[in-house]
Amino acid sequence: MEDHEQQVNNKPARDEKGRLLPGNTANPKGPPLKIMRMSEWGRQIANAKKIDIEFTSPKDGMFVKSKLHLQSDKTIGFAMMATLARKGLSGDVAAIKEFIDRTDGKAQQSIDITTNNESINKVTYNLEGKDPEELRKIKALLQNGKVNGNAD
Repeated sequence: MEDHEQQVNNKPARDEKGRLLPGNTANPKGPPLKIMRMSEWGRQIANAKKIDIEFTSPKDGMFVKSKLHLQSDKTIGFAMMATLARKGLSGDVAAIKEFIDRTDGKAQQSIDITTNNESINKVTYNLEGKDPEELRKIKALLQNGKVNGNAD
């Protein structure tokens, strides 16, 4: 009963080290909706052809009602990309970069790590003096791809 009351008061039961006890969660209602749905809202806006929104926002210590009306013969997302293209054509480097990143994806960067012109893609282990049982274990690990150790 005590654990249930703690959970209801959004104070999950914890052990003496502060860790959550089994069956308890620090976030019983899940993540906030704005985090879960922001990308979906963005997709809906981008795919819309017309948007009419009324909202209230703080300005100079007071709340001001505002209206947003957007309309495009294509989609709002198309209009936003057209706006980036227009800004880019006028010389706005940030708009050019953003347009290219959004259309072609961000440029991939790679790092070439070599030593004496040889690629570092293998690990050498010294197996001298290992008993047969130990060698069988090592072979099994290598076959399963579960080796995270250091080379001897």
